[in-house]
Amino acid sequence: FDSSCKFEDMSNYWIKFSIACVLIQLPTQIYSKTKCKEDGFFRHPDDCSMFITCSNGVSQYTACPEGLLYNLETQYCDWPEAVDCDIDIDKITSRKIKEDVLLYLTFDDGPSEETETILNVLKKHNVPGTFFVNSKNLFDPKMQTKKLMDIVNRMSKEGHVVGDHSFDHMFHNSLSVSNAYLSVEKDKTFFGKRNIMPILESTDNDLIEFTNFTMFHYIRLPYTNNWRVPAINEGQKPIVSDCVSCTTPRNSGELGIRLANEFYESGRVIMGWDTEWGMNFVTNKYKYGGLQMFTRLKHVRPKRSRQIVILTHDRGFTGDAEELSRFILLCKKTGYTFRTIENYV
Repeated sequence: FDSSCKFEDMSNYWIKFSIACVLIQLPTQIYSKTKCKEDGFFRHPDDCSMFITCSNGVSQYTACPEGLLYNLETQYCDWPEAVDCDIDIDKITSRKIKEDVLLYLTFDDGPSEETETILNVLKKHNVPGTFFVNSKNLFDPKMQTKKLMDIVNRMSKEGHVVGDHSFDHMFHNSLSVSNAYLSVEKDKTFFGKRNIMPILESTDNDLIEFTNFTMFHYIRLPYTNNWRVPAINEGQKPIVSDCVSCTTPRNSGELGIRLANEFYESGRVIMGWDTEWGMNFVTNKYKYGGLQMFTRLKHVRPKRSRQIVILTHDRGFTGDAEELSRFILLCKKTGYTFRTIENYV
């Protein structure tokens, strides 16, 4: 901490103070070309996830922690929903990325009624996506089964990839993250055939072979960010990465790791994510818009260079997917390219 950050100053607002104090001391501060009119903290003119420190005529900029944006009113890194990110769109989109970067949009927990809205946006912008699905949704009495089956067929028919996210999102063990994984032997039966067959029954005959292949080979475990990706090119290393207690309690997370290992040893690919478009699971709305999500891309440290896997959830786009459309447009204008997960190398 900076010496000026006293413990007593944090008694009421320790979270905001601790974030601010840590950020000021980050060793990744870089000199900025921005001219300082006065000393203080200011938001970066082109990126609301960064702030500028001005002191004695010297300016430096620093990135907020992932998921936070700089709040002009409070002068702290804050939750995105509390920040008015008003920046010059034309100025941002005029600056192309220097190297090719591939983006993998992945959507979890479908199919749902919101999936149709997502498919419409992807079709409008000619962008492919990857859907990690739970087949149990097709049997939900609150859902329109025929409509969901049509949505599933559209996924494959319109060039998207369908992956395995377990039959029931591990709800056979628990309706929450607690105890999501209880038995490797039992839990693995909720992947593969059990989740794949209902999807294939909703898929046109000429698309069944490819959909069966992608659902068998590409798995995302619910609640936990596990990676098991083999080396494809010469000189590459396989990706083996786990976040034991990112979401699940440690004991459950460790069982998830064992499950990931078993699938990987049987030839499956376990896909995690590099960054998440955070959502409120009570309101089924995303916490921030397409512009804020776009500005975060430059701070992502992906598992493989110039390839970013983005986690989103179908139901986060309840009502409309205008912000998804905005995000895609910003990415395409600045030179990003969208791919589906079977192209991840």
